[in-house]
Amino acid sequence: MFKTLAAKVVSEVNRVYARTPSFRRSIVNSFRSGSVVTNMTLVFDNKTSRSQLKQRTSNFHQQFHLPEHCIRKHNCCEGTLSLQFSLNQTFNSDLSNPSSSMFKTLAAKVVSEVNRVYARTPSFRRSIVNSFRSGSVVTNMTLVFDNKTSVPSSSSAQATFTNSSTSLNIVSGSTIVDSSATSGSAPRPTAFSLAALPLSLALLMVQLLAS
Repeated sequence: MFKTLAAKVVSEVNRVYARTPSFRRSIVNSFRSGSVVTNMTLVFDNKTSRSQLKQRTSNFHQQFHLPEHCIRKHNCCEGTLSLQFSLNQTFNSDLSNPSSSMFKTLAAKVVSEVNRVYARTPSFRRSIVNSFRSGSVVTNMTLVFDNKTSVPSSSSAQATFTNSSTSLNIVSGSTIVDSSATSGSAPRPTAFSLAALPLSLALLMVQLLAS
């Protein structure tokens, strides 16, 4: 159910922001009750002006007839760690393109497994795939926590990951957790500018679930 609804939400949000300069993709981080609060991340090539983002958010509100209070944009000081590991599989050039179906499929699988591993880590919020590159498939991610002070040590986070079993075919000894990303909420490895939008999408959920 999560994957089906997430795919529909991502499709609609991507369509709304398609004409926003430097927009790359949207990611569903989580759903929670009330009615269905949807927490997403919008990913851009670089920093987009506040006016552009505000206009697109207004368009989103108007298109789905959502109450003004239901859309909230957050630029908070979350804490982050960078996570890198290699998957023991053949690299395909499509994995270099975040818009490709191959990238999205693998990214969804990786995020699901990583989120499961860190689910019991205090203050853990979500994980984000920044990029895939060859060798075999080097996966570069960002782990996001509530705030800077709640970020675990890199050694602790690495131990948590390496000592957990996943369905990912990870190359032994390839895992690296780096604390260099803890200075802000935006993933440093890709220089993407991220804006998290928790959306209370009661009407939108009804429309999507009915389709």
